[in-house]
Amino acid sequence: MDTFINEESLCNQYLTINEFLEKSEPLFKCLNYIIKKQKNNIKIYKHSDLFKKEIVKGMKFSELRLLPYNDQITRMKSILLSITDNPPYWDLQDEEIKQDFNMKYLLQSKDVGGTSIAEAVERGAILLNFFNDIYNDKLLQIKKGKEIKKVQSSYSLKYFLKQLLYNKIITMDQFVQVAYEGTRLDFSEFETKYGFSNFEVDEIQECIETFDNFVNHIVWGDIYIDRALCYKAYQPNNKKNNWFSDIKYKNLNIEKFRCGKNPKRCFGYRKEGKFFVLRMDRTHDVSDNG
Repeated sequence: MDTFINEESLCNQYLTINEFLEKSEPLFKCLNYIIKKQKNNIKIYKHSDLFKKEIVKGMKFSELRLLPYNDQITRMKSILLSITDNPPYWDLQDEEIKQDFNMKYLLQSKDVGGTSIAEAVERGAILLNFFNDIYNDKLLQIKKGKEIKKVQSSYSLKYFLKQLLYNKIITMDQFVQVAYEGTRLDFSEFETKYGFSNFEVDEIQECIETFDNFVNHIVWGDIYIDRALCYKAYQPNNKKNNWFSDIKYKNLNIEKFRCGKNPKRCFGYRKEGKFFVLRMDRTHDVSDNG
């Protein structure tokens, strides 16, 4: 899978360096994920103009290295160093270029021919963006002659992970571990034996929509009364039918909630403001008994 850092998304849109640093954090999370988790599966391409682009007026992206060190800048510099020459700038490799320079590639009324946007279109790649409303987390439609081409344009890590999931670069089990990190849904104890391996695409989508709904509730009381979630305690009708009869679950109050349309259920337990997800029940067979 190829990704392209969209140099067009960096266009002197920030008022201060601090604003740039804050709003660039999601992009760097995407880059860091690729470097740490998917280095062998995903390539990061960039245009030779990228480091010439202005962050703020009078300061180019390449000058980020001149800023005083702090933890955030140090982390960003380390990530940039990792992608500087591997692979090299795509626009300097004539034999690898896929776009047609005799054609216009129109994004709305702007010709983006010669940019990473057009190259990503032709390679079926994913764009990675700095914060820019034109490109943030959306499907871009590019007009090439009479043909409409599409390219996914990512800003947030979750949106990027969804594209990797739909392109079968990662599994749903891998997606949830990263996408919901730091939220009230905790998959650190998730038992992948009872995961999403047999789920269809539409079922996966329903689960993602449900998980997003779950973490977006401000207080737990809202979760309890959300009829779509149908959140309740797991109460097996006898010991034989107890899905969590193992000794390690002895002191846990197992609870469950609905994921989209029946019959899917998510099982886990609540502790210190988090719901620790343990297992998924695709068929409702477990819920039938509790």
